[in-house]
Amino acid sequence: MDALEFLQYMVTEEHNQIDKLLDRVADVDLILPISARDEDSVSIGERFVHMITAEYRMAGYLYQTDNNNRLEVNEKSVESIKRAAKLSQKRHLLTLQNLTSGDLNKEWESAKTGMRYSYKYILWHYIEHLATHRGQLAMSINAIKPDE
Repeated sequence: MDALEFLQYMVTEEHNQIDKLLDRVADVDLILPISARDEDSVSIGERFVHMITAEYRMAGYLYQTDNNNRLEVNEKSVESIKRAAKLSQKRHLLTLQNLTSGDLNKEWESAKTGMRYSYKYILWHYIEHLATHRGQLAMSINAIKPDE
């Protein structure tokens, strides 16, 4: 398995786990704070939306299939989040399928900051991003639904 195949595998696995978390929540759960100890904590729905829309944008940075880097999703609807997650996963996998091993050393430059990052770094960072936020969501969901 080469690096791009491994990344495709990781994206698929992350989304399988995200799907399992989404299957455990109802719309009413999405408004709950991700951390009961922090009054200013984002909600469960907001965290799902953040991770999915960030992934969608990143995929557009490295492989532009269209000029749309905006993904519309309702943070208070499990079905809306599920649909957005599928679109984001599809776009992420399409990006990976259209890169070559040689592309991993290319650099992408942020239009906002001018900072440069290797494709390899960006691709790995977004796997970590999904995993980190998925872990936060799992902890929160387990706290509100411990016996599932």
